[in-house]
Amino acid sequence: MNTLKFLIPGSDVGKTMQKTLIQLLILISLSFQIYAGTSIFGLAPGSLGTVNMNSSTAAIGRGGFEVAYFDTLSLNNANYAQWPFLTQTTINLNMAYEQLSTETNSQSTVSSSGNFNGGHLAIPVIDKKLAFGIGLLPAISSDQAIAVENVGVSVNVVETLKSTGNISEGSFIASYAYDDNISIAGVVSYNFGLIEDKITVDYDTPGYLDIIIFNKYKIYGSSFALHSFFKLSDNIYSGLRLKFPAELTMKTEQNSVNSNEYVIESRKINLPLKISYGLAYLFDNQYITGLDIDYQSWKSGYKIDGVTQKSFENGYRVSLGLEKMPSGRRFVPYLQRIYYRGGLYFGQLNIQSNNKSVFEYGVGLGVGLPILSPNDRIDLAIQYGKRGDLSKNLASENIFKFNISITAGSLWFVREDN
Repeated sequence: MNTLKFLIPGSDVGKTMQKTLIQLLILISLSFQIYAGTSIFGLAPGSLGTVNMNSSTAAIGRGGFEVAYFDTLSLNNANYAQWPFLTQTTINLNMAYEQLSTETNSQSTVSSSGNFNGGHLAIPVIDKKLAFGIGLLPAISSDQAIAVENVGVSVNVVETLKSTGNISEGSFIASYAYDDNISIAGVVSYNFGLIEDKITVDYDTPGYLDIIIFNKYKIYGSSFALHSFFKLSDNIYSGLRLKFPAELTMKTEQNSVNSNEYVIESRKINLPLKISYGLAYLFDNQYITGLDIDYQSWKSGYKIDGVTQKSFENGYRVSLGLEKMPSGRRFVPYLQRIYYRGGLYFGQLNIQSNNKSVFEYGVGLGVGLPILSPNDRIDLAIQYGKRGDLSKNLASENIFKFNISITAGSLWFVREDN
């Protein structure tokens, strides 16, 4: 969402907004009303909102473990280097429902939302050698509203900040397998989106004019990533994913209803490097377990117009998971054809609250239900998590998520490599 660093210095609109936002952000620790659609921890100076993990439904059922997960029948959403090993053209669509319970020192509130959670299409062109694909993922989300009632000696005022919008990432993927043990993928992405803010200051006193300010932030630009996959033995797999630093353009439009002042500015946003590593172990030819480690250097790598932003931490997450894969026999009962999953995760958010780190942990359970063929599947997952500490961060959140995805495969064309 909008932050202090986005204000236009020197203008009346910028000064008014700066004063209002400072009050709103400081009074988060006091008495206020929350109407949260996404995490309240996205409300920080310099933040665009909540950064999405973008795990597939299957991965959420495993606690988030996916980078080194290997299955030639399913589409890996985290490591595109595995796509050449797909047996058929595969499409995957993810949807999510989230319920968020937020608690502060003065109140608690519950909100819920349902969203499209991304999708991919992978097309193997040469068997076990080359694949192409496309993807669309939500990258950052903002859906917040807070209202602060400030009762003064002579003036009563209610200050409200509402922020909505998102940034999405559309990608083109090319994946190549050197042999059965090593493969890589190059990813070219275009980031685009719109964040809109409305700031109102309502005075309950004659002679004072209410203030209404609108902000629009149009964000766009390219980014690049490199994925790799390694089969270390018949039972051990690993994966590495690098999402390189990216410079995006942010076009800022500010409009004050009171003064009819309209200002357009262009800013540069630098997003930090993200590194993900995964390790997996297959045993009894039916069970796979593993871990993912995600790290992103927000503390030093996130900049606006070349200025490092405060109140940011280096975000990380460790995910551990286990999956029981279906029986390899053809004629078995339906219950033996289901994927059974479980896992947990622990991590640190990229934003501080009350000048302290914010930690998050949770568990996930899931199943994969075959429908028409082994390549067609419905995945279901539930996840419960908790982030923040009421005594340290002045707020805490309980998260309940229900995810569903549809995966379908069909033989378009696969040419044998001669």
